Amino acid sequence: MRLLSAVKTCFLFASVLIATGANAENRHYPLPSSEPLEVGAEDFRERYLTLRKLEGVYLDFTAIRTAGKDVGVSVPKTLYKQAQQKIEAAGLLYLSEDEMLLTPGQPIMNLWPSYTGEARAKLTTEENDAYGACNIPDSCSASLWVGFEQSATLLRQPENQYKLSTWGGGDEVNQCQGRGEWMANAVLKQLDNFIADYRKAQRDLDPVVVASTNDVPQHCSQSWVTHLNVFATDETKINQNIKPILDKLTDVAARCNTYSYIIETHADQRAEADYNRLLTEARARSIKDYLISKGTEYHRIRMRPLGESAPISTGTTAADHAKNRRVVIIPMKQEDLANAQLEFD
Repeated sequence: MRLLSAVKTCFLFASVLIATGANAENRHYPLPSSEPLEVGAEDFRERYLTLRKLEGVYLDFTAIRTAGKDVGVSVPKTLYKQAQQKIEAAGLLYLSEDEMLLTPGQPIMNLWPSYTGEARAKLTTEENDAYGACNIPDSCSASLWVGFEQSATLLRQPENQYKLSTWGGGDEVNQCQGRGEWMANAVLKQLDNFIADYRKAQRDLDPVVVASTNDVPQHCSQSWVTHLNVFATDETKINQNIKPILDKLTDVAARCNTYSYIIETHADQRAEADYNRLLTEARARSIKDYLISKGTEYHRIRMRPLGESAPISTGTTAADHAKNRRVVIIPMKQEDLANAQLEFD
């Protein structure tokens, strides 16, 4: 009799699950083409390259705050502060909605949670035992989709701006208990994935040319180069017209406090190699001393004097010499410094 009762119970719960599934929302997705479009030899790059030169991001938590109310699920309030800390530690600005609208690309990360089913806590002990006896999984689930969007200009119609989804990720779980904590962890996990891709995009980013204070990059991981006459010939004293640019760098460094800075100095080839090496070392030290005097911490500034060993122009004109006689500022996360091949500090 007990066996028959258990079988009836299993049949009953299976029927309920089937009925519930029958009433579930049907979703339809377009089928892929059986004959894909021929694109030739074009090189499609990894998705993380769309995050190059990103300055900040706005996280839209609206759905996270409201989605679980119907099933009694809420995320820990600590999630929002943790998310902000992750974004800022990556060197990105944690934007408000208004700031996002004024930021290039209007970068926004949408967080879409979903919950289905009732919590097992609402079932009786007998009902829970029946689920376990029949090996029926939890009737609840939680899922998260994260979509990062930024605006882009159509090449054929440059006056038109469209929002494009350039990065995404998601996760799901079948469980009834602890779905709020799971959702918070899922959000933080996707943020970690996003930040990892962001860092990949910046790692090989070409330096931008800085010719004035307005050119100094505001996002933390962007390297830059100046061909300006930072030093007079054979001198190691910084020219006065360069100091406002270095002052701007100290402002950025104060905000990007998880980054260190490599000062890379170069010389042209009009003197002996040994002399040029000593000259670029002394010049790098002058820049380092100046940044420290303006408040940047000593341990965050490293030197890489390269003398004449890495020219970018092989010509012999004054313009060629000016290109080779350059200063490069390279921001770098602390964990990446070990592979930076630095000989000086």
